[in-house]
Amino acid sequence: MTAALLFLRAYWKPLAIGGVIGLLFLALMITRGTLADRAKERDQARVALQAQIATYEAAADKAKTDAKAKEARDAQITQETQNDLQAQLTAARASAAAYAKRLQSTAGKADTGSGTSVPQAADATGSADGTGSDAIMADDLAICSDNTVKAQGWQEWWKRVSAGQ
Repeated sequence: MTAALLFLRAYWKPLAIGGVIGLLFLALMITRGTLADRAKERDQARVALQAQIATYEAAADKAKTDAKAKEARDAQITQETQNDLQAQLTAARASAAAYAKRLQSTAGKADTGSGTSVPQAADATGSADGTGSDAIMADDLAICSDNTVKAQGWQEWWKRVSAGQ
């Protein structure tokens, strides 16, 4: 044992330095292992984040595509409804004008079936531009038919547009 003590006494500094270096080497190896684990976790998190970003981008692209498709469908529905509405307005205006003519021709004939005739007042001018009540009635019929066709057309348009939501 004395030889060991003599050896320790003679070489204690290099042995202490060697021990410290050994402990530092051990700490370095533990740290490297820990850093390697953290690097793997970081890489996995990066891959997961990139996958999530790709999912969000795909969802955004799909939403844009769906929005464009809906806009195109709504535009087509609007155009079809506009065309139908224009045809219906033309037909309704013609029908209102024909009805106004029938009313005018019926009102112009006197009732001769009872033997008494009631004198009719002269057709006074109904407005400053010189149009009479017959013209006003025809205008009213045209306005009513236009408004009815438009209101029904808007309802039809809304039903078709909202059905695709």
